[in-house]
Amino acid sequence: MNSLPPLSLPRFHVNALKQPQKGQTAATPGLPPEDGFDLANEAPVVEPEIEGAPPEDTPESMAAMPPEIDTGMILNSLEAAVSGLERAALNHSQTMVSDFLRAAFPKLCEAFLAEEITTAANAIAPRDIARLNVTVPAAFEASFQRAIQASPKMTEICELQTQTDGPIIVDVDWGTGGLNFNMDQFLEASLARMNGPAFTQEGQDV
Repeated sequence: MNSLPPLSLPRFHVNALKQPQKGQTAATPGLPPEDGFDLANEAPVVEPEIEGAPPEDTPESMAAMPPEIDTGMILNSLEAAVSGLERAALNHSQTMVSDFLRAAFPKLCEAFLAEEITTAANAIAPRDIARLNVTVPAAFEASFQRAIQASPKMTEICELQTQTDGPIIVDVDWGTGGLNFNMDQFLEASLARMNGPAFTQEGQDV
Protein backbone atom coordinates (compact mmCIF):
# COMPACT_ATOMS: atom_id res chain seq x y z
CA MET A 1 0.00 0.00 0.00
CA ASN A 2 0.97 3.60 -0.56
CA SER A 3 2.42 5.08 2.59
CA LEU A 4 2.03 8.69 1.47
CA PRO A 5 0.18 10.94 3.82
CA PRO A 6 -3.32 12.03 2.79
CA LEU A 7 -3.56 15.06 0.44
CA SER A 8 -4.23 18.24 2.35
CA LEU A 9 -6.04 20.91 0.24
CA PRO A 10 -5.79 24.62 1.07
CA ARG A 11 -8.80 26.22 2.71
CA PHE A 12 -10.21 29.59 1.60
CA HIS A 13 -12.13 32.14 3.57
CA VAL A 14 -15.70 32.15 2.40
CA ASN A 15 -15.79 35.95 2.03
CA ALA A 16 -12.74 35.85 -0.21
CA LEU A 17 -14.74 33.91 -2.84
CA LYS A 18 -17.24 36.74 -3.34
CA GLN A 19 -17.04 38.75 -6.57
CA PRO A 20 -15.18 41.96 -5.81
CA GLN A 21 -17.12 45.09 -6.68
CA LYS A 22 -15.85 47.63 -9.16
CA GLY A 23 -13.13 49.79 -7.72
CA GLN A 24 -12.52 47.39 -4.82
CA THR A 25 -9.61 45.00 -4.26
CA ALA A 26 -10.45 41.37 -3.74
CA ALA A 27 -9.47 39.78 -0.43
CA THR A 28 -6.28 37.82 -0.39
CA PRO A 29 -7.00 34.06 -0.36
CA GLY A 30 -5.96 32.27 2.76
CA LEU A 31 -5.83 35.34 4.95
CA PRO A 32 -8.12 35.73 7.91
CA PRO A 33 -10.80 38.41 7.80
CA GLU A 34 -8.78 40.80 9.89
CA ASP A 35 -5.94 40.71 7.32
CA GLY A 36 -8.15 40.94 4.20
CA PHE A 37 -11.33 42.77 3.15
CA ASP A 38 -14.49 41.57 4.77
CA LEU A 39 -16.87 42.49 1.96
CA ALA A 40 -19.90 41.24 3.80
CA ASN A 41 -19.30 43.67 6.68
CA GLU A 42 -17.97 46.56 4.59
CA ALA A 43 -19.57 49.95 5.39
CA PRO A 44 -21.74 51.44 2.56
CA VAL A 45 -20.05 53.97 0.35
CA VAL A 46 -21.40 57.49 0.87
CA GLU A 47 -21.18 59.63 -2.24
CA PRO A 48 -19.86 63.15 -1.54
CA GLU A 49 -22.24 66.02 -2.04
CA ILE A 50 -21.58 68.12 -5.14
CA GLU A 51 -21.43 71.81 -4.35
CA GLY A 52 -23.94 73.81 -6.36
CA ALA A 53 -26.18 70.83 -7.16
CA PRO A 54 -29.94 71.66 -7.12
CA PRO A 55 -31.76 70.56 -3.97
CA GLU A 56 -34.16 67.71 -4.10
CA ASP A 57 -37.89 68.50 -4.27
CA THR A 58 -38.86 68.02 -0.66
CA PRO A 59 -42.16 69.21 0.86
CA GLU A 60 -40.24 71.91 2.74
CA SER A 61 -38.57 73.25 -0.41
CA MET A 62 -41.84 73.16 -2.35
CA ALA A 63 -43.58 75.12 0.39
CA ALA A 64 -40.85 77.78 0.28
CA MET A 65 -41.30 78.42 -3.47
CA PRO A 66 -42.93 81.80 -4.30
CA PRO A 67 -46.46 81.77 -5.76
CA GLU A 68 -46.96 82.10 -9.51
CA ILE A 69 -47.40 85.65 -10.85
CA ASP A 70 -50.54 86.44 -12.88
CA THR A 71 -48.97 88.47 -15.70
CA GLY A 72 -52.35 89.00 -17.38
CA MET A 73 -53.75 90.75 -14.32
CA ILE A 74 -50.63 92.91 -14.03
CA LEU A 75 -50.85 93.97 -17.69
CA ASN A 76 -54.54 94.82 -17.33
CA SER A 77 -53.80 96.93 -14.25
CA LEU A 78 -51.00 98.76 -16.07
CA GLU A 79 -53.24 99.42 -19.08
CA ALA A 80 -55.98 100.83 -16.85
CA ALA A 81 -53.47 103.02 -15.02
CA VAL A 82 -52.02 104.39 -18.28
CA SER A 83 -55.50 105.12 -19.64
CA GLY A 84 -56.37 106.98 -16.44
CA LEU A 85 -53.20 109.06 -16.67
CA GLU A 86 -53.92 109.90 -20.32
CA ARG A 87 -57.45 111.06 -19.48
CA ALA A 88 -56.21 113.13 -16.56
CA ALA A 89 -53.49 114.74 -18.70
CA LEU A 90 -55.98 115.54 -21.48
CA ASN A 91 -58.47 117.08 -19.06
CA HIS A 92 -55.72 119.13 -17.44
CA SER A 93 -54.43 120.43 -20.78
CA GLN A 94 -57.94 121.31 -21.97
CA THR A 95 -58.60 123.21 -18.76
CA MET A 96 -55.38 125.16 -19.13
CA VAL A 97 -56.12 126.06 -22.77
CA SER A 98 -59.68 127.09 -21.91
CA ASP A 99 -58.53 129.32 -19.05
CA PHE A 100 -55.89 130.90 -21.28
CA LEU A 101 -58.32 131.62 -24.12
CA ARG A 102 -60.91 133.13 -21.81
CA ALA A 103 -58.30 135.42 -20.27
CA ALA A 104 -56.57 136.39 -23.53
CA PHE A 105 -59.54 136.46 -25.89
CA PRO A 106 -60.40 140.18 -25.52
CA LYS A 107 -56.82 141.17 -26.29
CA LEU A 108 -56.64 138.72 -29.17
CA CYS A 109 -59.85 140.13 -30.62
CA GLU A 110 -58.58 143.69 -30.24
CA ALA A 111 -55.41 142.76 -32.11
CA PHE A 112 -57.03 141.31 -35.25
CA LEU A 113 -60.80 141.88 -35.20
CA ALA A 114 -60.88 145.46 -36.46
CA GLU A 115 -58.66 144.75 -39.45
CA GLU A 116 -60.54 141.56 -40.37
CA ILE A 117 -63.96 143.25 -40.18
CA THR A 118 -62.98 146.27 -42.25
CA THR A 119 -61.44 143.97 -44.87
CA ALA A 120 -64.59 141.83 -44.99
CA ALA A 121 -66.85 144.91 -45.22
CA ASN A 122 -64.81 146.29 -48.11
CA ALA A 123 -65.17 142.99 -49.98
CA ILE A 124 -68.85 142.30 -49.23
CA ALA A 125 -70.55 145.71 -49.04
CA PRO A 126 -71.97 147.07 -52.33
CA ARG A 127 -69.86 149.53 -54.22
CA ASP A 128 -72.58 152.17 -54.36
CA ILE A 129 -73.52 152.34 -50.68
CA ALA A 130 -73.58 155.80 -49.13
CA ARG A 131 -73.25 154.90 -45.47
CA LEU A 132 -71.89 151.91 -43.49
CA ASN A 133 -72.59 151.73 -39.76
CA VAL A 134 -70.18 149.87 -37.47
CA THR A 135 -71.05 149.30 -33.81
CA VAL A 136 -68.30 147.90 -31.59
CA PRO A 137 -67.59 147.50 -27.86
CA ALA A 138 -66.17 150.66 -26.30
CA ALA A 139 -62.86 148.90 -25.55
CA PHE A 140 -62.33 148.34 -29.30
CA GLU A 141 -63.00 151.89 -30.46
CA ALA A 142 -59.35 152.88 -30.85
CA SER A 143 -58.50 149.72 -32.81
CA PHE A 144 -61.41 150.23 -35.23
CA GLN A 145 -60.58 153.89 -35.70
CA ARG A 146 -57.08 152.94 -36.85
CA ALA A 147 -58.37 150.20 -39.16
CA ILE A 148 -61.03 152.47 -40.75
CA GLN A 149 -58.60 155.30 -41.34
CA ALA A 150 -56.22 152.88 -43.09
CA SER A 151 -58.86 152.35 -45.83
CA PRO A 152 -59.82 155.39 -47.99
CA LYS A 153 -63.23 153.94 -48.87
CA MET A 154 -64.09 153.07 -45.26
CA THR A 155 -63.02 156.54 -44.15
CA GLU A 156 -65.58 158.08 -46.50
CA ILE A 157 -68.62 155.85 -45.82
CA CYS A 158 -68.08 154.34 -42.35
CA GLU A 159 -69.72 155.69 -39.23
CA LEU A 160 -68.24 154.19 -36.07
CA GLN A 161 -70.40 153.83 -32.96
CA THR A 162 -69.67 152.24 -29.59
CA GLN A 163 -71.82 150.25 -27.21
CA THR A 164 -71.56 149.65 -23.50
CA ASP A 165 -69.14 147.07 -22.22
CA GLY A 166 -70.55 143.59 -22.54
CA PRO A 167 -70.28 140.76 -25.02
CA ILE A 168 -67.88 141.28 -27.89
CA ILE A 169 -70.40 141.91 -30.67
CA VAL A 170 -69.65 143.89 -33.81
CA ASP A 171 -72.51 144.94 -36.12
CA VAL A 172 -71.88 146.16 -39.64
CA ASP A 173 -74.92 147.53 -41.49
CA TRP A 174 -75.12 149.05 -44.97
CA GLY A 175 -78.88 149.32 -45.33
CA THR A 176 -79.55 146.42 -47.68
CA GLY A 177 -77.38 143.96 -45.77
CA GLY A 178 -74.80 143.62 -43.07
CA LEU A 179 -72.52 141.49 -40.96
CA ASN A 180 -72.73 140.40 -37.34
CA PHE A 181 -69.71 139.19 -35.37
CA ASN A 182 -70.61 137.69 -31.98
CA MET A 183 -67.14 136.88 -30.75
CA ASP A 184 -68.20 135.65 -27.29
CA GLN A 185 -70.50 133.15 -28.94
CA PHE A 186 -67.65 132.11 -31.22
CA LEU A 187 -65.38 131.57 -28.20
CA GLU A 188 -67.93 129.39 -26.40
CA ALA A 189 -68.53 127.30 -29.52
CA SER A 190 -64.79 126.84 -30.03
CA LEU A 191 -64.21 125.77 -26.42
CA ALA A 192 -67.16 123.36 -26.54
CA ARG A 193 -65.77 121.77 -29.69
CA MET A 194 -62.31 121.51 -28.14
CA ASN A 195 -63.58 119.91 -24.91
CA GLY A 196 -65.85 117.40 -26.60
CA PRO A 197 -65.91 115.12 -29.65
CA ALA A 198 -66.17 117.15 -32.84
CA PHE A 199 -67.56 114.32 -34.93
CA THR A 200 -69.63 111.20 -34.41
CA GLN A 201 -68.54 107.79 -35.63
CA GLU A 202 -70.36 108.47 -38.92
CA GLY A 203 -68.28 111.62 -39.43
CA GLN A 204 -71.17 114.03 -38.88
CA ASP A 205 -70.95 117.13 -36.71
CA VAL A 206 -72.42 116.74 -33.25
